[in-house]
Amino acid sequence: MLAGFLDWHRETLRWKCAGLTDEQLRTHSVASSGLTLLGLVRHLTEVERWWFLPFLDEEPEPVYFTDDKPNDVTMGSRDSANETAAGWAREHGAASGDFRQAAAGAEVVVNATAGSHSSAAVAQAEPAPGTVLLDVSNALDGNFPPGLTVPAGDSTAERLQREHPQASVVKALNTMNCDVMVHPELVPGEHEVFVAGDDAAARAAVTGLLRQFGWPEAAILDLGPLAAARGLEAAVLFWVALRMAIGHNRFNFHIAQSGSAPSS
Repeated sequence: MLAGFLDWHRETLRWKCAGLTDEQLRTHSVASSGLTLLGLVRHLTEVERWWFLPFLDEEPEPVYFTDDKPNDVTMGSRDSANETAAGWAREHGAASGDFRQAAAGAEVVVNATAGSHSSAAVAQAEPAPGTVLLDVSNALDGNFPPGLTVPAGDSTAERLQREHPQASVVKALNTMNCDVMVHPELVPGEHEVFVAGDDAAARAAVTGLLRQFGWPEAAILDLGPLAAARGLEAAVLFWVALRMAIGHNRFNFHIAQSGSAPSS
């Protein structure tokens, strides 16, 4: 039954894609949507990978979409006429639009806004049910030394999850500078990226994206539930202090372990 179900969906999508050019496969179904047939192919691939590899075979997860097979990206901003966003999109072969247009049909929505404005930005984006919302924000208060705008016992990521229960929020990448996020090789030696979220499949999707960025599997530390975002967001205060002491942004955190757990 399962094989027949999968074959039907595969054949249906293959039929819809048959005879189309690469440009047509990458074309949004409507101007206001980020959905493409190529995106559906990738989504089907990732869904099957997630269920068959980790849950059934326990084989290592392959990296399907690398720089040779890039993702479809839409840069969002408050105003679809934002020329800075449109210019970046043209330069990188991406699309642009307002937050809602960027999130429409997306498998993963990345919130890279300032944490103090994230609620308003994601509300405009209106992520669809089942969307993975990768939150890389930090809610700094604008003072120096900085503080956080989120009170103790909470986090921006948890707020976003409460405000958008239909989505699966994952916190990651907020403990480093933006260039290190997508180019971990800029920092020599061992260093880590942390992942937290209440949905295991969403954490796995973000882990796959991190692998595309070049993060080794051993460097991705899964912290489990989204409550860990409280510590991750507070860590930015220490990051700022380190930045001032070191004098540059090309550094990251490394967890050195003894190799065995203590007996007590």
